[in-house]
Amino acid sequence: MKGLLIKDFKLMLNQKNFFILIVLILGATACFLDFDYYFLIGYFMFICSLFTISTISYDEFDNGNAFLFTLPFSRSRYVEEKYCFGILAGTFSWFLSFVITTIIQMINFNNFIFSDWMLSTLVMLPIMFVMLAILIPFQLKYGSENGRIAIIIFLGGGFVVCYLLANLLAQSQINFNALISFINNVDPLIILLIIFAICLAILFVSMKISKRIVLKKEF
Repeated sequence: MKGLLIKDFKLMLNQKNFFILIVLILGATACFLDFDYYFLIGYFMFICSLFTISTISYDEFDNGNAFLFTLPFSRSRYVEEKYCFGILAGTFSWFLSFVITTIIQMINFNNFIFSDWMLSTLVMLPIMFVMLAILIPFQLKYGSENGRIAIIIFLGGGFVVCYLLANLLAQSQINFNALISFINNVDPLIILLIIFAICLAILFVSMKISKRIVLKKEF
């Protein structure tokens, strides 16, 4: 896995000018514009996490996988590396953008509360995990072009299901006040840990699906 990680990080370094530009834009936007800091962190994480999908496209380019899988690693290890790389890239992007926005807020706001800010931004990490859990299997299964279409269909279907479910719950007149009150009384750190656990479980299931896809794939 180490060799695969080095390969992908070297691919990432080839785009270093792009990432430096994004960081500069992030810093300038946070400094000089009245912009939502959460959006800035989420956007930077999204860009960096998407690079995981780009590495899969690089591997597939010009039938590169046919050569790649002659090297001494298993297909399962290849899939594990993609998830590991995605988590590392997303976590690093969160940390970098978190540091930048934290410094700016500490300078600009006297009532800045670090602990609240950190907890609220940590929620973005499990969201990134779920995004990877959705994107990677589709990319491995359908490739770049068809993968985008499949993802749009999947997300569109998910939106419709959520919309219908929300309407059903609204019409059912179920009282959620007790549940909301219970959640409000729970330590936010506990809630965050539960969210992390759920999203990591989703990521694990996604990795199992991706392994099955790659094992059955012919190059």
